[in-house]
Amino acid sequence: MDKRDLEQSKRLKKLRLENGYTQEQIAEILEITTSGYKKIENGECRLTKEKLIMLVEKLNISEGYLLFGNRSLMDTIWVEVMSLSDEEKMRILLRLNEYFIDIKKSSMFEKKYLDEADAKISEIIKWMSDDKL
Repeated sequence: MDKRDLEQSKRLKKLRLENGYTQEQIAEILEITTSGYKKIENGECRLTKEKLIMLVEKLNISEGYLLFGNRSLMDTIWVEVMSLSDEEKMRILLRLNEYFIDIKKSSMFEKKYLDEADAKISEIIKWMSDDKL
């Protein structure tokens, strides 16, 4: 493995820890053995493209950060939000929902974008209510 692969492995471990997962949990997400995941995280093996996509979707991270170390503003915000307590996350979501309702009333933006944002916030609130609270 070259230096770039080792850096990817370090970022993978960092992301796992930032998101509060164990190696066993990530192995389960990726549908591989724990020892197989440990090899990936230790830089002995690489993630396949299929497994990379599974991980990106489950952890809600960018491929760019995992592969190349380019963390977008959204990635940074996501890490910060995920470190909050469930109660704090819910407060943020409810405030965002109120914000979008106010914007929708003032019709500052196109309705379709606001509807999309509203639907996404509702989906997240439902997910948090079902799984976290």
